Amino acid sequence: MKTFKTHMTESSDTPTIKIGNRVYNGDIRGSHFIVDNDVEVGRGSYNGSPKSISDIVELPKGIKTWEVDNDYRVTYDDSLQSLKGGPTKVKGFHVYKCSKLRSLKDGPSECRGDLVVEVNPKLSSLEGSPQDVRNFYCDDNNSLKTLEGGPKTVKGNFWCRWNKSLSTLKGAPSSISRIRDGLGIIENPKLSEDEINTFINKHK
Repeated sequence: MKTFKTHMTESSDTPTIKIGNRVYNGDIRGSHFIVDNDVEVGRGSYNGSPKSISDIVELPKGIKTWEVDNDYRVTYDDSLQSLKGGPTKVKGFHVYKCSKLRSLKDGPSECRGDLVVEVNPKLSSLEGSPQDVRNFYCDDNNSLKTLEGGPKTVKGNFWCRWNKSLSTLKGAPSSISRIRDGLGIIENPKLSEDEINTFINKHK
């Protein structure tokens, strides 16, 4: 991960962080940088072919970690293979249409809002997921065979749909506020109806 001298604009002394070809305002607390807006990473937000987030993040000198006070989105990406170097804490975390990403390892450990993991064809593991989230969407991840490593506590809705290789609900959240009957867990062709019904009844 690169470092650079904190950039100050002419009209403000607000420190910034550079992520790819975008610059975000934020706040420095000790050796920690907090971005005060949404952060989006993906096709068009950087140059070249980075393999990890650390390849495109430039932190102010002396800063070791960073977080996002709002939503952090890694979407429409055809290069990234790792989330290493990203924020440690976020509000919402979205991983959508990342064609080379295989796991959530090194992603944010804390997510105060929704975890959205959708349409990632090579994603085979939820390892690295934040463990306590509001809503959890796990949809259309066709290499995912198990939910092990995913969140344990879902304070809102749990959605699990259109995952062609998912063959068990092992590792699914143990605490869920709500699963919508007939909508929450559907179109996972390798999951048995008995397992689905048993799981839903357990969380009613």
